Amino acid sequence: MNFFVRISLFILFLVISRIGYSQAPTGKIIVNIGYFEEVKGMVKVLLFDSTAKKVSSRNITQALRKKEVLVDSVYMTVVFDSMPAGRYAIEVIHDKNSSGKFEYRYEDYAFSNDARVRYGPVHFAQAAFNFNGSDLKLYLYLENDQSAKYTNHYSNSTSYSPVISYAPETSLLLGANVVKLFKFKHDSLTRTSYADAFAAVTLNKQFAVEQNYTIFTNHEKYILTGFTGIQYFPQYYFGVGNTVSQSNKEQIKYTQFRFEHLVLRKIYGKLFAGVGYRYVNVFNMSSGPTGVMETSQVAGYRGSVVSGVQFAIASDNRNNVYNTTKGHLVRLRVLLNSSKIGSSYNFNLYEADLRKFIRVNGSKRILALQAYGYFTEGNVPWSEMGALGSDVIMRGYYSGRYRDKNYIAAQAEYRISLNKVGGFVFFAGFGEVAHTLNAFTVQGLKPDAGLGYRFTIDRRERLNVRLDYGIGRNTTNFYFTIAEAF
Repeated sequence: MNFFVRISLFILFLVISRIGYSQAPTGKIIVNIGYFEEVKGMVKVLLFDSTAKKVSSRNITQALRKKEVLVDSVYMTVVFDSMPAGRYAIEVIHDKNSSGKFEYRYEDYAFSNDARVRYGPVHFAQAAFNFNGSDLKLYLYLENDQSAKYTNHYSNSTSYSPVISYAPETSLLLGANVVKLFKFKHDSLTRTSYADAFAAVTLNKQFAVEQNYTIFTNHEKYILTGFTGIQYFPQYYFGVGNTVSQSNKEQIKYTQFRFEHLVLRKIYGKLFAGVGYRYVNVFNMSSGPTGVMETSQVAGYRGSVVSGVQFAIASDNRNNVYNTTKGHLVRLRVLLNSSKIGSSYNFNLYEADLRKFIRVNGSKRILALQAYGYFTEGNVPWSEMGALGSDVIMRGYYSGRYRDKNYIAAQAEYRISLNKVGGFVFFAGFGEVAHTLNAFTVQGLKPDAGLGYRFTIDRRERLNVRLDYGIGRNTTNFYFTIAEAF
């Protein structure tokens, strides 16, 4: 046989052998399930491939893979190992009494792609998702026929509601809110996006018209966040520094327009980086002729325009952005403001927001931790300085009771869920402002602590009405609003 023919046949043999024995890439499908209202019974997770026309526990013999696990936590994770690339669908059923039977009317269930039980079983196409062989995380939210009646589908979830809240900076606030919850596609990989429009007046003769959004594109390749709003906001001003006296208190009035938008691109996993633009115009400033604002002539006392480019990097694997019970957030932001792009003051801002959420012994008790840093350099207007106190962090202090170029704060919350609709929160923290980084001292830290009650108004998104009573040094304040502090 010709030498070249032998070589060719040998190479062909190697290629055929390679094809015959090579294996397609395989990976894990990680199914995160919540929220179990009753920690008892079994959870069954059924995985179907495209050979199944219907995704149903009544069609269990057609399931490609199935797992049954004892429910020992309000959130569970079930993993399917060594899964080849393909198109799959998943059903989760909570067999509360371990009877081996399932009743959609009374027991909880979930499907991939947020597919819903309507007038018959869910079809494969409704719940299907693509798997490329790389490890994949799915987030499935339990519901039942009772709750499904009161929960809109994400593709058409728009709510209109009056808004009533209370904070020391606003007194009683009355307004209206329109919220749209949506996904670009019914995708179990992607968290829920939202956009809202808000208008309100307060008993302190303030008004605000705002629009903001957080959008997760398919598979969270991009995160888009933005805020546009105008407000007339009389408030109290105490001066600059960590030891300013309560006797400095004066009312200042101004109108503010803010335009801030940011685009983040996924780098790897839940790590994102991006760029944006921020514009803030403070105008129609007025204060008392003998007050600390006028006499000190702090930067921006006659108004200011801030225009800057911002850069951000974030690692965010929180399971829910409204009421996180598991995961972390690490967000770093740099804002460069320059007269070259329209800013009336040249300064830079550096911000760090670190959060961690821990389930205590797999129960409905959550330990939430946050550390926050706000640092500036350059000629900083008073309205852009770090302001200690708010309904979010350092509760108990009036917002801006202490303000300066640098601000640090930390807090912890212990959240106890009592039942389906309510629970208690205990919180404590500390914070301080300083003109330079070297000026921070342990003696200068301001403490805060308090307690609150939560009432659930959206079970699927775990959205709560929040009532908090905060105690600071020589000050107390009450807060009534929607969504968790952090």
